[in-house]
Amino acid sequence: MKWMMIAATVALLGCNQGEDSQVKNDDESFYCHKHCSFIDGVSHRWQKQEYDVLESYLVQESDQRVLDKYGFYVKTDDKPNSLAERKAILYDAIVTVVGDDQEKIALMMIMAMAETFEMYGWDTIKDQAQDGSRNFTIFNMNEDYLNSIRHDLNHLPAAMEKGLSDPIDGYFRWAQFNEEGGWNYLDEQIYLLNASIELWGITNVLTIHRYGYNGVEGKAHADLNLIYVHGVREGVNFLLENPEYYQPEGSMLEHRVAGTIPHI
Repeated sequence: MKWMMIAATVALLGCNQGEDSQVKNDDESFYCHKHCSFIDGVSHRWQKQEYDVLESYLVQESDQRVLDKYGFYVKTDDKPNSLAERKAILYDAIVTVVGDDQEKIALMMIMAMAETFEMYGWDTIKDQAQDGSRNFTIFNMNEDYLNSIRHDLNHLPAAMEKGLSDPIDGYFRWAQFNEEGGWNYLDEQIYLLNASIELWGITNVLTIHRYGYNGVEGKAHADLNLIYVHGVREGVNFLLENPEYYQPEGSMLEHRVAGTIPHI
């Protein structure tokens, strides 16, 4: 079985404790997390979980119990004028990758605004982490997430069937994404995020984004994960109903839109 063959090959590889905790696989063109031996197992289990497309996710009812528990609401903050400029740049970059898909554009905008007040930088608290939780990109995608999507783009038959490919050629240090305040290689960041939505389904994407491997291995139904999954939905629907907050030339671009979601 192909999955077992890949897993067995990867399991024999050594682990490198160097920068970004990456080690190379057998063909030396793809680099994965130091826990390569279970990337295949996790990825395989994802394919068995419910796959939900963005359209169906957005029309689901949010769990009011969870929203009430954390006092969730969508807030709009006034931020420096640089936020409006960054939102306009991000909008155009997303359109370049996914086309005029307003639902995906709004989703990626909310994910970026949820992470930093000015859509600049990343969660530096985890910069020294060696467990896959270190964050990269303005979307704060963790190392588990990034290594897994590169793995699946190189190895999952579904990637080829959907016309998806790895946008990065050969070895890449994730730290390069964090140059220029997290805006470096922006097209590649967006491509990887979009590819994960297409391959894993939106709820799986938000779960691994929130908790990394721990999310798919046991915390998917924890309230601290559900508040993120449901809170993002509320934020995206707010933008779709109020496009002036995210579309270019919008009158409210200087406002950050984010839900009151606890940090973990």
